[in-house]
Amino acid sequence: MATKVFGNVNFGYVLAFLEFIMGWVMAQIYVARARTFDRLALEAQQ
Repeated sequence: MATKVFGNVNFGYVLAFLEFIMGWVMAQIYVARARTFDRLALEAQQ
């Protein structure tokens, strides 16, 4: 983890940053999928 990637940034910082990116991407995928489920649930109610 202490391996320097560029400048004073080490591999641990890169992994920590990628964790936030992955969280945002997964949230966006969830929101997109939830919209289709909401639409299907609304159609089932009617």
